[in-house]
Amino acid sequence: MAPGSAPHPSEAPTPVSTKEQIVRFLQASGRATVGELALHCGVSDAALRPHLDQLEVDGLVGRTAADNNQENAVSGSRGRPPSHWTLTETSTRRGHSIFPDTFPDRHAELSGDILRSLASTMGEAAVVEVLDHRSRRQIDEYRAAVDAHLESTRTNERRPRLVDVVAALATIRDGEGYRAESIDHGDGTVSLVERHCAIDAAARTCHELCASEMKVFGKVLDRTLGTRVAIRRVEHLMSGGTCCRYEIRPR
Repeated sequence: MAPGSAPHPSEAPTPVSTKEQIVRFLQASGRATVGELALHCGVSDAALRPHLDQLEVDGLVGRTAADNNQENAVSGSRGRPPSHWTLTETSTRRGHSIFPDTFPDRHAELSGDILRSLASTMGEAAVVEVLDHRSRRQIDEYRAAVDAHLESTRTNERRPRLVDVVAALATIRDGEGYRAESIDHGDGTVSLVERHCAIDAAARTCHELCASEMKVFGKVLDRTLGTRVAIRRVEHLMSGGTCCRYEIRPR
């Protein structure tokens, strides 16, 4: 870039908010007083406090009293030392959704790497065995969760209907981040629709995951209803669809 010329827009650094500056400073320093944070952010103590208060509400930072002897030895003063602010133990988990650049999350990449490494070192059979183990655990967990959901919404002693069980399963999957819903078509067919893949990175690495999950759905429905169902996937996010859509009907 020529001397005195303005940077190209694409070269300009992305502005960092005061809250994110606070978090980054605490990541680097471990702890800091309000005065230290204000000096770093270039604002007054009074202007900084609302940002700290909101970060505390969000569960990212907390305050801790400094050790009296240590502070007094440093400052040469008597009396109550200033509070220090630190990141909380849950800041990494909570922070990713608020400041993704400051709290990067690579769990998805790690899952894909593990599956690739498992396949290359122990063979595809090992991957299948791991997925089978996961499926058995999912079936047990989903059965218990579906039963609990049906029990909380049941108005009489009748056996659950297919539409009720799929709706319960959709509620559970929605809570896991799949943006799921059930659709009753009125002709005996019910759709389970998932508009987001919460395991996208792993599913793109290991296509068997998608087939495994559809088998899990079938097993949960069969065992809950006490009769077999037919389930087929008619739309697939991994294949360019706008959702994963499963059509389910009694056999």
